[in-house]
Amino acid sequence: MLLAAAARLGYLEGPVLDLTHGRGSWWTVYTPHELIIFEGDFTDTGMVGGCAPIICYDPPYISTGNRGTSTTPDFYARYGLGELKGGWRPLRQLMSDGLDEATRILAPGGHLLMKCMNYVEGGHRVWNVPYFVHYGQELGLRLVDEFIHLSGGGPQVMTNLDGSPRQQQHTRQVHSNLLVFTK
Repeated sequence: MLLAAAARLGYLEGPVLDLTHGRGSWWTVYTPHELIIFEGDFTDTGMVGGCAPIICYDPPYISTGNRGTSTTPDFYARYGLGELKGGWRPLRQLMSDGLDEATRILAPGGHLLMKCMNYVEGGHRVWNVPYFVHYGQELGLRLVDEFIHLSGGGPQVMTNLDGSPRQQQHTRQVHSNLLVFTK
């Protein structure tokens, strides 16, 4: 739905490069006329700088946290990451490396659409959205729009998978953000 809304506003007019296609679930509601699917390391594409007029970048942005009961291994497998351990820091670095590469290959005047979200890990808020807005600006990108996708959800469960009680410390994020940058 996010990409269909972005298309209605003209952000997906022209050849669209999907750097992180995975299983292609991002394109179930809307598919551009000219979709180029990149398969490989999205942090080092080997493409010529400034070659892509429109880039869609949906990196793995959900942390595995530090618990062995995480439900995100399948999410990581879509990107060929295998076992990315250590919580949000290595994941944010991977996302940053991908944004570096996307910015490098984005054509001047082009659009880069990046999906990310804030979340809680280990009782602490991980503020990815403001981080990547700022990081994109440091790379020379300008934020021109933002879409918010509400995924439903609800309050955090009251017990852990092992049956121990869980105390919620922060609001649970039930949305992700699609940031639209231009170069």
